[in-house]
Amino acid sequence: MKWWKRFLRLRKQNDTVKIMLLYIVIGVCFFVNAIYNGVLLYRLIQSPVEYVAGIGGTFGTKLKELAELENVKAFSVQGEKSVTMKYKTTEVSLPCVYLSKEYLKNAYGIEESGAMEKFFVNQAAYEQLKQENTYEPDEGILRVTYTIEAQEEDKEGQKGTADIVLLADILPDKEPYAFCRGDSVDYAKSTTVRVLAARHELDEITVKRLQGMGFVIENTTDLQEDKYMQEMKLVELRYGLIVAGICVTAAGVMWRLRGVSFFIS
Repeated sequence: MKWWKRFLRLRKQNDTVKIMLLYIVIGVCFFVNAIYNGVLLYRLIQSPVEYVAGIGGTFGTKLKELAELENVKAFSVQGEKSVTMKYKTTEVSLPCVYLSKEYLKNAYGIEESGAMEKFFVNQAAYEQLKQENTYEPDEGILRVTYTIEAQEEDKEGQKGTADIVLLADILPDKEPYAFCRGDSVDYAKSTTVRVLAARHELDEITVKRLQGMGFVIENTTDLQEDKYMQEMKLVELRYGLIVAGICVTAAGVMWRLRGVSFFIS
């Protein structure tokens, strides 16, 4: 009788073969799960990450040093203002982050065209503006009036009309906020910089280098969540491989001790 026909018969009749097969199935399942978590971990590590860092003074030569860091893909001085937007009967106030044109393009793929002012918002801000308005605009763009209060007594605020562009799959969605293009006036007194790193790092070399330059990382909560996710996937990968190895080893030991005799007898 061929070995595979004998195996099919024994897997229903012999408890040892049943247990061996069970070990193999469990081992394969854990191995596949480990490979899956390994792929997720690799994708997470290879994905870009942003650092929002502040410094207790002027930048000096820090920006030049940032440009020389190996893992830094782009950076921009960051300004922030409160913007009041009105869409039909809905009026909301949002924090608006001002970044350079180059950073918006490199980090989020945003390329502005036309003379109309644009604010790029996440899903939470977009839903606040829409609220009871059921009209669905083309390409997720809303036309609003906006007001930016003056930051200093001797300066005038800004008023005008702008397009609101939804970036649901690009911007984080925890709290409503907006991005827009800034210039040297918008962040003239800023002591905050936003840094785009090409990839995550398990050893946090980029974070340590930024801290060594005198920067204080401000978005630590987001970074801790990313780190926790990396560690969880790493643990699942390791334990998946360990369990798979144990199961295959156990099946191999049973095969050597008793399984071979079933097929040669």
